Amino acid sequence: MNKLRKNSGLYQFLESKGVLDQGKEKIDAAKKEYRRLYQSTYKKRYREKVCEHTVSFKPIEEKRISQLAREHGMKSAEYVRQSALAYAEKRYLVPRTESIVRVHQQVALMRTQIARVSEKSGFFQRDKSESIEQLLFSLENEIRSSLLNPKDIEAAIKDFMQSHPEDFRNLMKKIMSNDREVHG
Repeated sequence: MNKLRKNSGLYQFLESKGVLDQGKEKIDAAKKEYRRLYQSTYKKRYREKVCEHTVSFKPIEEKRISQLAREHGMKSAEYVRQSALAYAEKRYLVPRTESIVRVHQQVALMRTQIARVSEKSGFFQRDKSESIEQLLFSLENEIRSSLLNPKDIEAAIKDFMQSHPEDFRNLMKKIMSNDREVHG
């Protein structure tokens, strides 16, 4: 018993049972009893903190759940849990959020690069450059929002037109005026 620390829970249990001097068989039996008691106590405490539900699926449903879980980078149980919560909260379950973050970073980088190029090259006048940068910033926010809470394309366009009618008209004007300047 020299491997067992005297202040450990197992040692104290074995000592209270009085089996430390009674041979390997009695000690092993007491260890099994300790583990059983420890596990049941742990599970009881765990169940007090976490609710557990059992859900059954037909084989074809389970195959679909597994496929979707893989696409979202999750295990099946986590995917089912996250999907249920997303549905209850009326939000979109974002697949592979790290990919979404990378897309957002790329959009932000493009906005910065366009602003830098327009300043250096003088392609746009100063006021046009600032207004385009502002429109791109607005577009970046819309894209981020759409990636994290996607809508169908028609609803997204309608929402943008309704929430930013002036920005939408200005964006269309800028595109048309720049197109005329570039193509004569």
